[in-house]
Amino acid sequence: MAGIGFVLRKLLRKDELTSMSKAYFHAVISTSGPWIFTVIALGSIYLLTKHLTFFGFVSEFRIIVLYNFCFSLVFSAPFAVVATRCLSDGIYERDLKEGLGILVCSLAASSLVSLPFVLWFYGYYTIMDPMIRLAAIANFYLVMFIWIITVFVSTLRYYKAVTGSYFAGMVLAVFGSVALADDYQALGMLVGFNIGLSLIVAVILGVLMKEYPPRWNDLTCFYKGMRKYWMYALGAFFFALGIWVDKWVMWFSPDAVRYPNNMIVYPYYDSALFVAYLTVIPSMAMFMLRQETDFFEEYVDFYRNIMKGANFTQIRQHHESLYRCILRNGSYLLIMQAFTCIVVILAAPKIFEWIGMNVIQLGMFRYGVIGAMFQVLVLFLGTLMAYFEHRRGLLAVQCFFFVSNGILTAVVMQFGFPYYGYGYFLAGVITFLFAAVVAERFIRNLPYHTFITTNASINT
Repeated sequence: MAGIGFVLRKLLRKDELTSMSKAYFHAVISTSGPWIFTVIALGSIYLLTKHLTFFGFVSEFRIIVLYNFCFSLVFSAPFAVVATRCLSDGIYERDLKEGLGILVCSLAASSLVSLPFVLWFYGYYTIMDPMIRLAAIANFYLVMFIWIITVFVSTLRYYKAVTGSYFAGMVLAVFGSVALADDYQALGMLVGFNIGLSLIVAVILGVLMKEYPPRWNDLTCFYKGMRKYWMYALGAFFFALGIWVDKWVMWFSPDAVRYPNNMIVYPYYDSALFVAYLTVIPSMAMFMLRQETDFFEEYVDFYRNIMKGANFTQIRQHHESLYRCILRNGSYLLIMQAFTCIVVILAAPKIFEWIGMNVIQLGMFRYGVIGAMFQVLVLFLGTLMAYFEHRRGLLAVQCFFFVSNGILTAVVMQFGFPYYGYGYFLAGVITFLFAAVVAERFIRNLPYHTFITTNASINT
């Protein structure tokens, strides 16, 4: 998925401070747009509605957005990953005529699969006014659509339009929510927030329709992709569950809060981990600029030389070059994330003072920052395994993260408040070690796997 990445690399090659800043800024938006949008928008809304915080509707609004952010990721992840793979196949074959069909089918499939849960949750489980239920359902689907279209964003070369849509949508969401809060309370805040989300979805969909040829003759590509890449879909589902399972476990802790609308949260843990995840944004930007460009070039070179009939010596040379590229990019990612992690941990008290978080969340936050570092390293290794068709290994890693995060969080929770967050940290560490062993063994023997274990002509 290197479309926008190659455009951003052109900015980096200019060796100008402004061009480099633009490249990293646009890469941040392209990789982490939904996350940044939600954090900044909710933070701004919180600051602008402080005079209303004694009313329950402000908390109700934030909780609805949190739940939608959580469950929309879980339901969209399998379809987003398969859409990514289908698009990647099209890019490799230089044929994106089915791109728009993949987009429509992935949006439709995720909407249909999530519909029973959404109707049960907002129609039966929660206690809300009917109009708030409808606004909450609309918010869920808008957030889920943004998760999926973000996949397609990485293929676009119109990075200014993408960044501009997120910025304009965020501003509109903030001011819309604040403007409607006084008169319409939680309903008004949701409607205002949804207006901003709708702008983002509309602009990016418009750009995508301009980018991809509007051909609707065959919409079966995505269905075939789901059948072919079911392991990727299942793995993405478990990885998304793994991202959130520790929060769900903590919602059953003694300190969790049940609100009048029947939603349960643990505000201290949720907000601490939510902010901790922001520390991976610089690394995600670098990941896109280097892994999806430098690595992609080495990756294509390795396989195309094999297809052209390269001899064993040439294959080994290209394999060594690819392996060095992986180690180099992995080292850059580790150093950058470790540096960010150390700085944030040391500066955590000042950060908390600046953003108004409670000092008792400090331990959870620090554990979360370290855990997030290992999680982004797992994501790096998982991407490599996906590139090299190590589907079983990737599925094993993703399931391992889900199980370990859930179990360790539940076990550590029994030790009391000082250890909250330690389970997620431990899960991140051991999952990284497991993923490193699985990925290294496979990539070290990549030529063998290319000709034997992942060779479609042998395995079909």
